[in-house]
Amino acid sequence: MGAFGLRRDIVFRQIKQLSAGQKVRAALVKVLLSDADLLVLDEPNNFFGYYCHLCS
Repeated sequence: MGAFGLRRDIVFRQIKQLSAGQKVRAALVKVLLSDADLLVLDEPNNFFGYYCHLCS
């Protein structure tokens, strides 16, 4: 879990004691360790909208 920025002392805390970013990292670790299929999408940016506007 250190690869996700979660130190050893943080791992044993209750979820409600974690910061918002730590909660997101913990949730990501949980999903990655499960059998679930996962598709990670990056944030969209304005370039694609601009590009599509030029094509039309």
